[in-house]
Amino acid sequence: MDCGAYRGDIEGFCEWLGESLSGRASCTFHKLGNVLITVDGERAYGETYAIVHRVGGEASAPQDLILGLRYLDRFECRGGEWRIAERQVSYEWERRIPLGPQQLAEGYRRGRRDGGDPVQSWKAPVVRSEQEALARLVDRSAIYAQLVGYCRGVDRCDEALVRSAYHTDAYDDHGAYRGGVDGFIGFVQRDVQARFRCTMHKLGHALIEVDGDVARSETYAIGHHVRAQEGRDVDDYVMGIRYLDRFERRAGEWRIAERELRFEWQRLDPLRALDPNWTLGRHDPSDPVYE
Repeated sequence: MDCGAYRGDIEGFCEWLGESLSGRASCTFHKLGNVLITVDGERAYGETYAIVHRVGGEASAPQDLILGLRYLDRFECRGGEWRIAERQVSYEWERRIPLGPQQLAEGYRRGRRDGGDPVQSWKAPVVRSEQEALARLVDRSAIYAQLVGYCRGVDRCDEALVRSAYHTDAYDDHGAYRGGVDGFIGFVQRDVQARFRCTMHKLGHALIEVDGDVARSETYAIGHHVRAQEGRDVDDYVMGIRYLDRFERRAGEWRIAERELRFEWQRLDPLRALDPNWTLGRHDPSDPVYE
């Protein structure tokens, strides 16, 4: 393990990580982007782009240390399991941004770092054969397509597409709203789409564990919520969030049966007016993506 400030084995890295973050970061948020993986027999080489947020400082004036980096990994397959054999972290850029108040609105909940976060009770199912592993890849692809489709539906104000990501009896815990799909659609229209000129939900990596006709997924995302006044964009309410979902396959279709939203950090960024000569996204079916 070579991450610059530490070079050594995994046990030493875990100890160093605990010491370096203890008392210095109230929240960390590692959001992966594109991954280039080359497999050569029992070895593989991965280059993974990532944006890392480390929230720290005084509670009254927290700051977000944002790092742009790449994980350069050599994986080895031993006993049928792929794991990292060597990692080097390549740093590309960093900046610090004041976050402002981190007090969430009533009902919303943060991710936890004390062992009590919901995902830490999930158990990864055992893969028993190559055929089962391939089937799970197909299932994960279908589940991720639903995650992405949900984002398009919210951002394009497409009620039918949002609804299609859920089973009809699904339950959504979005913090300010807890209940069924019909009520959630109303909440999105009233408290999100009506308040902001546009939204942009950008997904990162998703850890999806399939067990038969049930799957658990933890998906990292950045949510942008743009507010306008007198026809001009003024600010962007940015949130680092995770979607914690239980999917169920019914009649051959994977859809959300239960969703819980967890917040990690938030900030409010001032915006400049968009150049009117640019091609702007449309928040209805007239957007080019529907062609």
